[in-house]
Amino acid sequence: MTTKNIDFQTDVYGADFPDILMRSSRQVMSMYADYPDGLYYSMHHHLPCQFFYASRGVLTVKTEKGTWIVPQSHAVWIPSNTSHQVLSPHHLTLRNIYIRPGAAPNLLNECAVVTMPPLLRELTVYAADFATEYSTDSHEERVIGIILDLLQQLETVPFLLPSPRDRRLQVITSALLDNPGDTRTLEEWGQKAGATSRTLSRLFRQETGMSFKQWRQQARLMEAIVRLTSGESVNLIALNLGYNSVSAFVAMFRKHMGITPGKYIDRNEFTHLEKTPRPE
Repeated sequence: MTTKNIDFQTDVYGADFPDILMRSSRQVMSMYADYPDGLYYSMHHHLPCQFFYASRGVLTVKTEKGTWIVPQSHAVWIPSNTSHQVLSPHHLTLRNIYIRPGAAPNLLNECAVVTMPPLLRELTVYAADFATEYSTDSHEERVIGIILDLLQQLETVPFLLPSPRDRRLQVITSALLDNPGDTRTLEEWGQKAGATSRTLSRLFRQETGMSFKQWRQQARLMEAIVRLTSGESVNLIALNLGYNSVSAFVAMFRKHMGITPGKYIDRNEFTHLEKTPRPE
């Protein structure tokens, strides 16, 4: 990992930032980090809340509740002391904002993928250049105040893939996370998991709020987003994810994302934002 090392920013690594914030007099700190070979943070937690946005790459975030995929057009919110794992298999560029608990009254209290309004995106990129101990009543503090205001108005999106507790369902969901293109029916999975399809169907709805087919489709959608961002062709993605035709895959993607895979690529291909120049 590399951090942006510029005259007015302390060069510290992301793992140190939560502790630095809690030892400081600031309510919010922001940082920039680049991971050319991808990222893997094992399960961990920290006292500050965390908001992070990838201007390059796609994030996968896991908690005890499930798995989130975070496309470039979105961001993720992690509440205080929430255990989470963060990973990305490809080149990743992150902007992280750490927020002291209680810094604002209406922050989200659950982990979520959220929309990234243009103003918040620009300010998140811009604030990553701020020194860790910016002055009170300064330009930096006023920008942070706007960010805090915007963070209280985040809109969540349903990019969660819920994790079941039942071990029989875990056999199925773990295998599908490894290979979302697996086309086995619930009856066939029942032979492997040791339960009838009727029992498994009931458990899926009870523990995930989704049917088996809905859960698998969500897993495929999330995997498709990762593959599209890594440059894989739509034809190959459709084949690898178990669709009978490219048109069937495109129809599924458009239904859930509102645009075709091709338009999604066009929209996100050139969103790797550069630093906004600091005013004199």
